[in-house]
Amino acid sequence: DALESKVAELEEAAAFEAMIKTPPTSLAGIAVLAGVLWEMEGPSGTPGSEEYQKQANSLSCQLILAIWRAASGQDGLPPTG
Repeated sequence: DALESKVAELEEAAAFEAMIKTPPTSLAGIAVLAGVLWEMEGPSGTPGSEEYQKQANSLSCQLILAIWRAASGQDGLPPTG
């Protein structure tokens, strides 16, 4: 309920809305959006765990990873955090 928390929430919401409304203009921008989508819709739990891997193998996660890998030029998983 602190004012700082409410301000941070509003700033985060505004940044998220701008991100949604602004089409990416580079591969790096596409990679960022795919990374955000991975954070929101990707597997939960501890990376490397059986449940995490099961979720990461879902069709939607594999599609997100394909986009992220193509746009970022990297293998593996998008950075988290």
